[in-house]
Amino acid sequence: MESELDYIEYRVALALWKWISPCLLVLGGVGNILCIVILTNKKTRGSSTAVYLTSLAVADLLVLYTGLLRQWVKFQFEIDIRHLAEGICKVHLFFIYFGTHCSSWFLVAVTGERFISACFPHKVKVGCTPKTAGIVITAIIICLAMLNVHWLYGYGDMYVTQMNNTLLVKCDIVFDPYSNFVLYIWPWIDLCVFALVPCCFLVIGNIGIIINVVLSKKRSATKVAPMQAVKNQMGNKTSHLTVMLLIINLVFFICDTPICIYLIVAPIWYANTTSLKTLAEDDLFWAVSNILMYTNHSTNFLMYCLSGTRFRGEVKALLTRHGNNRGLFTNFKTIRVNPVHDTINTVVESIA
Repeated sequence: MESELDYIEYRVALALWKWISPCLLVLGGVGNILCIVILTNKKTRGSSTAVYLTSLAVADLLVLYTGLLRQWVKFQFEIDIRHLAEGICKVHLFFIYFGTHCSSWFLVAVTGERFISACFPHKVKVGCTPKTAGIVITAIIICLAMLNVHWLYGYGDMYVTQMNNTLLVKCDIVFDPYSNFVLYIWPWIDLCVFALVPCCFLVIGNIGIIINVVLSKKRSATKVAPMQAVKNQMGNKTSHLTVMLLIINLVFFICDTPICIYLIVAPIWYANTTSLKTLAEDDLFWAVSNILMYTNHSTNFLMYCLSGTRFRGEVKALLTRHGNNRGLFTNFKTIRVNPVHDTINTVVESIA
Protein backbone atom coordinates (compact mmCIF):
# COMPACT_ATOMS: atom_id res chain seq x y z
CA MET A 1 0.00 0.00 0.00
CA GLU A 2 1.33 3.43 -0.96
CA SER A 3 2.51 5.72 1.84
CA GLU A 4 4.36 9.01 2.23
CA LEU A 5 7.59 7.05 2.78
CA ASP A 6 7.51 6.24 -0.91
CA TYR A 7 8.29 9.87 -1.72
CA ILE A 8 11.73 11.42 -1.47
CA GLU A 9 10.26 14.68 -0.12
CA TYR A 10 8.95 12.98 3.00
CA ARG A 11 12.16 11.00 3.55
CA VAL A 12 14.21 14.21 3.34
CA ALA A 13 11.86 15.91 5.82
CA LEU A 14 12.23 12.94 8.15
CA ALA A 15 16.02 13.09 7.90
CA LEU A 16 16.01 16.80 8.70
CA TRP A 17 13.98 16.28 11.86
CA LYS A 18 16.03 13.27 12.98
CA TRP A 19 19.58 14.45 12.28
CA ILE A 20 19.63 18.24 12.06
CA SER A 21 17.48 18.76 15.15
CA PRO A 22 19.94 17.26 17.68
CA CYS A 23 22.78 19.29 16.15
CA LEU A 24 20.82 22.51 16.63
CA LEU A 25 19.80 21.48 20.14
CA VAL A 26 23.44 20.96 21.15
CA LEU A 27 24.70 24.07 19.35
CA GLY A 28 21.91 26.28 20.66
CA GLY A 29 22.00 24.83 24.15
CA VAL A 30 25.75 25.26 24.63
CA GLY A 31 25.87 28.62 22.83
CA ASN A 32 22.97 30.23 24.68
CA ILE A 33 24.17 28.98 28.06
CA LEU A 34 27.62 30.45 27.36
CA CYS A 35 25.94 33.73 26.38
CA ILE A 36 24.04 33.82 29.68
CA VAL A 37 27.19 33.04 31.69
CA ILE A 38 29.23 35.73 29.94
CA LEU A 39 26.51 38.38 29.90
CA THR A 40 25.67 37.96 33.60
CA ASN A 41 29.17 38.01 35.08
CA LYS A 42 30.13 40.92 37.32
CA LYS A 43 31.98 42.73 34.52
CA THR A 44 29.01 42.81 32.14
CA ARG A 45 25.79 42.80 34.16
CA GLY A 46 25.75 46.60 34.51
CA SER A 47 24.91 47.12 30.84
CA SER A 48 21.35 47.43 29.57
CA THR A 49 22.40 45.70 26.33
CA ALA A 50 23.60 42.74 28.39
CA VAL A 51 20.17 42.56 30.06
CA TYR A 52 18.41 42.44 26.67
CA LEU A 53 20.79 39.87 25.17
CA THR A 54 20.57 37.67 28.27
CA SER A 55 16.79 37.69 28.00
CA LEU A 56 17.10 36.87 24.29
CA ALA A 57 19.33 33.86 25.10
CA VAL A 58 16.83 32.60 27.70
CA ALA A 59 13.96 32.94 25.21
CA ASP A 60 15.97 31.08 22.56
CA LEU A 61 16.64 28.23 25.00
CA LEU A 62 12.92 28.07 25.78
CA VAL A 63 12.05 27.84 22.08
CA LEU A 64 14.65 25.17 21.33
CA TYR A 65 13.84 22.91 24.26
CA THR A 66 10.07 23.13 23.91
CA GLY A 67 9.53 23.27 20.14
CA LEU A 68 12.54 21.60 18.52
CA LEU A 69 13.06 19.00 21.24
CA ARG A 70 9.46 17.90 20.90
CA GLN A 71 9.83 17.51 17.12
CA TRP A 72 13.03 15.48 17.45
CA VAL A 73 11.54 13.15 20.07
CA LYS A 74 8.40 12.80 17.96
CA PHE A 75 10.19 11.75 14.76
CA GLN A 76 13.08 9.86 16.35
CA PHE A 77 11.16 7.88 18.97
CA GLU A 78 7.54 8.29 17.77
CA ILE A 79 6.55 9.86 21.09
CA ASP A 80 4.63 13.13 21.21
CA ILE A 81 5.24 14.74 24.59
CA ARG A 82 2.00 16.69 24.24
CA HIS A 83 0.15 13.39 24.54
CA LEU A 84 1.80 12.36 27.80
CA ALA A 85 -0.57 14.41 29.95
CA GLU A 86 -3.22 17.07 29.50
CA GLY A 87 -1.26 19.55 31.58
CA ILE A 88 1.86 19.03 29.46
CA CYS A 89 -0.19 19.70 26.34
CA LYS A 90 -1.45 23.04 27.65
CA VAL A 91 1.89 24.23 29.08
CA HIS A 92 3.86 23.15 26.01
CA LEU A 93 1.58 25.02 23.60
CA PHE A 94 1.77 28.11 25.79
CA PHE A 95 5.56 28.13 26.08
CA ILE A 96 6.37 27.42 22.43
CA TYR A 97 4.33 30.41 21.23
CA PHE A 98 5.29 32.57 24.19
CA GLY A 99 8.98 31.80 23.64
CA THR A 100 9.03 32.60 19.92
CA HIS A 101 7.15 35.86 20.52
CA CYS A 102 9.51 36.89 23.33
CA SER A 103 12.57 36.15 21.22
CA SER A 104 11.34 38.40 18.42
CA TRP A 105 10.41 41.28 20.71
CA PHE A 106 13.59 41.11 22.80
CA LEU A 107 15.49 41.56 19.53
CA VAL A 108 13.27 44.53 18.73
CA ALA A 109 14.01 45.97 22.19
CA VAL A 110 17.80 45.75 21.88
CA THR A 111 17.64 47.19 18.35
CA GLY A 112 15.50 50.03 19.66
CA GLU A 113 18.04 50.74 22.38
CA ARG A 114 20.86 50.85 19.83
CA PHE A 115 18.73 53.18 17.67
CA ILE A 116 18.27 55.54 20.62
CA SER A 117 21.98 55.35 21.44
CA ALA A 118 22.94 56.17 17.87
CA CYS A 119 20.40 58.88 17.14
CA PHE A 120 19.93 60.45 20.59
CA PRO A 121 23.24 59.96 22.43
CA HIS A 122 22.40 62.67 25.01
CA LYS A 123 19.48 60.50 26.21
CA VAL A 124 21.48 57.30 26.65
CA LYS A 125 22.43 57.73 30.31
CA VAL A 126 18.82 58.54 31.20
CA GLY A 127 16.87 56.08 29.06
CA CYS A 128 19.23 53.19 28.29
CA THR A 129 19.90 51.76 31.76
CA PRO A 130 19.62 48.23 33.19
CA LYS A 131 16.58 49.37 35.19
CA THR A 132 14.85 50.61 32.03
CA ALA A 133 15.77 47.37 30.24
CA GLY A 134 14.25 45.38 33.10
CA ILE A 135 11.02 47.37 32.89
CA VAL A 136 10.81 46.92 29.11
CA ILE A 137 11.45 43.17 29.35
CA THR A 138 8.88 42.77 32.13
CA ALA A 139 6.29 44.65 30.07
CA ILE A 140 7.00 42.46 27.04
CA ILE A 141 6.70 39.28 29.12
CA ILE A 142 3.40 40.33 30.70
CA CYS A 143 1.83 41.40 27.39
CA LEU A 144 2.89 38.23 25.55
CA ALA A 145 1.85 35.97 28.43
CA MET A 146 -1.61 37.52 28.36
CA LEU A 147 -1.74 37.12 24.58
CA ASN A 148 -0.96 33.40 24.83
CA VAL A 149 -2.92 32.50 27.96
CA HIS A 150 -5.73 31.06 25.81
CA TRP A 151 -3.66 27.90 25.22
CA LEU A 152 -4.05 26.98 28.89
CA TYR A 153 -7.82 26.60 28.68
CA GLY A 154 -8.55 26.10 24.97
CA TYR A 155 -6.68 22.81 24.50
CA GLY A 156 -6.87 19.51 26.35
CA ASP A 157 -8.04 15.89 26.16
CA MET A 158 -11.57 15.13 25.07
CA TYR A 159 -13.78 12.14 24.30
CA VAL A 160 -15.39 11.84 20.88
CA THR A 161 -18.16 9.39 19.97
CA GLN A 162 -18.04 7.92 16.48
CA MET A 163 -20.24 5.03 15.32
CA ASN A 164 -21.06 4.00 18.90
CA ASN A 165 -17.36 4.06 19.81
CA THR A 166 -15.92 6.53 22.30
CA LEU A 167 -12.41 7.68 21.46
CA LEU A 168 -10.00 9.71 23.55
CA VAL A 169 -8.52 12.55 21.51
CA LYS A 170 -5.42 13.99 23.16
CA CYS A 171 -4.28 17.61 23.04
CA ASP A 172 -7.05 19.00 20.88
CA ILE A 173 -9.48 21.92 20.86
CA VAL A 174 -11.99 21.39 23.64
CA PHE A 175 -14.89 23.59 22.50
CA ASP A 176 -16.22 24.72 19.13
CA PRO A 177 -16.18 28.55 19.42
CA TYR A 178 -12.49 28.40 20.26
CA SER A 179 -11.93 26.27 17.17
CA ASN A 180 -12.86 29.16 14.85
CA PHE A 181 -10.44 31.46 16.68
CA VAL A 182 -7.52 29.01 16.53
CA LEU A 183 -8.03 28.01 12.89
CA TYR A 184 -8.85 31.33 11.25
CA ILE A 185 -7.91 34.26 13.52
CA TRP A 186 -4.96 33.15 15.62
CA PRO A 187 -2.62 32.29 12.67
CA TRP A 188 -2.72 35.92 11.55
CA ILE A 189 -2.25 37.24 15.10
CA ASP A 190 0.70 34.89 15.57
CA LEU A 191 2.22 35.87 12.23
CA CYS A 192 1.98 39.57 13.04
CA VAL A 193 3.33 39.25 16.59
CA PHE A 194 6.05 36.74 15.73
CA ALA A 195 7.39 38.22 12.50
CA LEU A 196 5.59 40.92 10.52
CA VAL A 197 5.41 43.68 13.14
CA PRO A 198 8.88 42.95 14.61
CA CYS A 199 10.33 42.96 11.09
CA CYS A 200 8.89 46.43 10.46
CA PHE A 201 10.47 47.77 13.65
CA LEU A 202 13.78 46.04 12.89
CA VAL A 203 13.93 47.44 9.36
CA ILE A 204 13.22 50.98 10.57
CA GLY A 205 15.69 50.67 13.44
CA ASN A 206 18.47 49.24 11.30
CA ILE A 207 18.03 51.89 8.61
CA GLY A 208 18.20 54.59 11.27
CA ILE A 209 21.34 53.09 12.82
CA ILE A 210 23.10 52.74 9.45
CA ILE A 211 22.24 56.30 8.40
CA ASN A 212 23.50 57.65 11.71
CA VAL A 213 26.75 55.69 11.50
CA VAL A 214 27.40 56.96 7.96
CA LEU A 215 26.68 60.56 8.97
CA SER A 216 28.87 60.21 12.08
CA LYS A 217 31.81 59.04 9.97
CA LYS A 218 31.36 61.97 7.59
CA ARG A 219 31.26 64.40 10.50
CA SER A 220 34.31 62.83 12.12
CA ALA A 221 36.30 63.32 8.89
CA THR A 222 36.15 67.08 9.45
CA LYS A 223 37.56 67.00 13.01
CA VAL A 224 41.10 68.03 13.90
CA ALA A 225 43.79 65.35 14.12
CA PRO A 226 44.10 64.91 17.96
CA MET A 227 40.36 64.54 18.35
CA GLN A 228 40.16 62.37 15.25
CA ALA A 229 42.35 59.68 16.83
CA VAL A 230 40.01 59.37 19.81
CA LYS A 231 36.94 59.44 17.59
CA ASN A 232 38.37 56.70 15.39
CA GLN A 233 39.02 54.50 18.41
CA MET A 234 35.48 54.91 19.66
CA GLY A 235 34.03 54.69 16.17
CA ASN A 236 35.65 51.30 15.69
CA LYS A 237 34.07 50.01 18.90
CA THR A 238 30.67 51.40 17.89
CA SER A 239 31.06 49.86 14.44
CA HIS A 240 31.71 46.43 15.98
CA LEU A 241 28.47 46.67 17.95
CA THR A 242 26.55 47.94 14.94
CA VAL A 243 27.88 45.16 12.68
CA MET A 244 27.02 42.53 15.27
CA LEU A 245 23.47 43.81 15.65
CA LEU A 246 22.96 44.08 11.89
CA ILE A 247 24.19 40.52 11.39
CA ILE A 248 21.82 39.21 14.07
CA ASN A 249 18.93 41.07 12.42
CA LEU A 250 19.92 39.78 8.98
CA VAL A 251 19.97 36.19 10.26
CA PHE A 252 16.53 36.80 11.78
CA PHE A 253 15.14 37.96 8.42
CA ILE A 254 16.71 35.08 6.47
CA CYS A 255 15.72 32.33 8.88
CA ASP A 256 12.21 33.48 9.79
CA THR A 257 10.95 34.61 6.37
CA PRO A 258 10.34 31.03 5.08
CA ILE A 259 8.12 30.08 8.05
CA CYS A 260 6.12 33.28 7.55
CA ILE A 261 5.62 32.50 3.86
CA TYR A 262 4.65 28.93 4.69
CA LEU A 263 2.05 30.00 7.28
CA ILE A 264 0.44 32.31 4.72
CA VAL A 265 0.60 30.06 1.66
CA ALA A 266 0.17 26.51 3.03
CA PRO A 267 -3.45 26.81 4.26
CA ILE A 268 -4.45 27.91 0.75
CA TRP A 269 -2.08 25.80 -1.34
CA TYR A 270 -2.62 22.53 0.50
CA ALA A 271 -6.27 22.97 1.46
CA ASN A 272 -8.33 19.80 1.11
CA THR A 273 -5.55 17.92 -0.68
CA THR A 274 -5.56 14.11 -0.61
CA SER A 275 -2.54 13.45 -2.81
CA LEU A 276 0.22 11.70 -0.87
CA LYS A 277 2.85 13.39 -3.01
CA THR A 278 1.41 16.81 -2.20
CA LEU A 279 1.31 15.93 1.48
CA ALA A 280 4.94 14.82 1.30
CA GLU A 281 5.88 18.15 -0.29
CA ASP A 282 4.01 19.92 2.49
CA ASP A 283 5.96 17.94 5.10
CA LEU A 284 9.24 18.92 3.43
CA PHE A 285 8.40 22.63 3.27
CA TRP A 286 7.26 22.52 6.89
CA ALA A 287 10.47 20.81 7.99
CA VAL A 288 12.77 23.17 6.07
CA SER A 289 11.01 26.34 7.28
CA ASN A 290 11.05 25.11 10.87
CA ILE A 291 14.70 24.05 10.79
CA LEU A 292 15.62 27.50 9.48
CA MET A 293 13.58 29.15 12.23
CA TYR A 294 15.24 27.05 14.94
CA THR A 295 18.64 27.80 13.38
CA ASN A 296 18.00 31.46 14.18
CA HIS A 297 17.50 30.53 17.85
CA SER A 298 20.67 28.42 17.84
CA THR A 299 23.28 30.66 16.26
CA ASN A 300 23.26 34.00 18.08
CA PHE A 301 26.33 32.91 20.04
CA LEU A 302 28.20 32.37 16.77
CA MET A 303 27.08 35.78 15.53
CA TYR A 304 28.42 37.43 18.70
CA CYS A 305 31.75 35.64 18.28
CA LEU A 306 32.08 36.45 14.58
CA SER A 307 31.31 40.16 14.89
CA GLY A 308 32.20 41.12 18.49
CA THR A 309 35.89 41.25 19.33
CA ARG A 310 35.25 41.81 23.03
CA PHE A 311 32.78 38.94 23.15
CA ARG A 312 35.41 36.64 21.65
CA GLY A 313 37.82 37.81 24.31
CA GLU A 314 35.35 37.01 27.08
CA VAL A 315 34.68 33.57 25.61
CA LYS A 316 38.41 32.85 25.45
CA ALA A 317 38.88 34.05 29.03
CA LEU A 318 35.98 31.91 30.20
CA LEU A 319 37.16 28.78 28.43
CA THR A 320 40.81 29.17 29.40
CA ARG A 321 39.99 30.37 32.94
CA HIS A 322 42.26 33.35 32.68
CA GLY A 323 42.33 36.76 31.03
CA ASN A 324 42.72 40.39 31.79
CA ASN A 325 40.34 42.54 33.81
CA ARG A 326 38.77 44.31 30.85
CA GLY A 327 35.12 43.41 30.65
CA LEU A 328 32.91 42.99 27.65
CA PHE A 329 30.76 45.95 28.60
CA THR A 330 33.33 48.19 30.32
CA ASN A 331 32.94 51.96 30.23
CA PHE A 332 35.67 53.67 28.24
CA LYS A 333 36.22 56.44 30.81
CA THR A 334 39.99 56.52 30.43
CA ILE A 335 39.79 58.02 26.95
CA ARG A 336 37.52 60.92 27.80
CA VAL A 337 39.09 64.16 26.68
CA ASN A 338 36.27 66.65 26.90
CA PRO A 339 32.44 66.76 27.29
CA VAL A 340 32.02 66.00 23.59
CA HIS A 341 33.75 62.69 24.13
CA ASP A 342 31.51 62.01 27.13
CA THR A 343 28.53 62.08 24.79
CA ILE A 344 30.24 59.79 22.30
CA ASN A 345 31.19 57.47 25.13
CA THR A 346 27.61 56.75 26.12
CA VAL A 347 26.95 55.28 22.69
CA VAL A 348 29.58 52.60 23.16
CA GLU A 349 28.99 51.51 26.73
CA SER A 350 27.63 48.19 25.51
CA ILE A 351 29.11 45.38 23.41
CA ALA A 352 31.98 46.40 21.17
